[in-house]
Amino acid sequence: MEEINMIASYPANPMSIELTFGHRRFWWQDNDNPPPHHVDVSADVWEYIECPPELRHVGDLTLAIADLEYPSSELDSVSVGEHAMMFLTQRGVSPDGTLHPDLDDLISPGPPRAIVLRWVELSSYWRGRGVGPGLVAAALTTFKKSARLGLCHLTAADIEEYYPDRSDAEEMVEHLATLLKSLGFIPWGDAYVIDLRNDSLTQARRRTIERFERYFSDFN
Repeated sequence: MEEINMIASYPANPMSIELTFGHRRFWWQDNDNPPPHHVDVSADVWEYIECPPELRHVGDLTLAIADLEYPSSELDSVSVGEHAMMFLTQRGVSPDGTLHPDLDDLISPGPPRAIVLRWVELSSYWRGRGVGPGLVAAALTTFKKSARLGLCHLTAADIEEYYPDRSDAEEMVEHLATLLKSLGFIPWGDAYVIDLRNDSLTQARRRTIERFERYFSDFN
């Protein structure tokens, strides 16, 4: 009965959720150098799967791709986020694009780019249903061949646009920190970092897949 109730509580099989990646950049960014740019990720139930229209959208992620060898400017903080840019320029990355020696020891070799997780939010109906870790892990591992480092530096001040109430913002930051740790992110100074080739991301995806395959094998 518990498994039946679980299945009935979902508007569609979570295995039918697809990720759509969209690239954005500011007008003043050009092709001569690879400055930071946005990648918006939308998670939605596949259009050919039956689902109530108002529940089809599952969530959103906002990422920024930063080239560690490209000289940064103040304008880059608009794309990457002020605190994440401070981490990259003052704590984690040398002017020549190399990582801090202690951080370098934790991250496997790869292209000198960082994927900054700027924001993640699930639609209200999909929260607490176990899809978040798998979706974030899937989005990040998309870049494991083209980037080296995953980074998240989020404070209550960063999300005041979404959570004007300070206590709500702080609670959301704590929730995100818990999510990041479950994916294998480790604290580094006042940020969280991860090797994008870390097996913990693959394991997080696998745990989510196995969970839903178990409960939804007969879902129609």
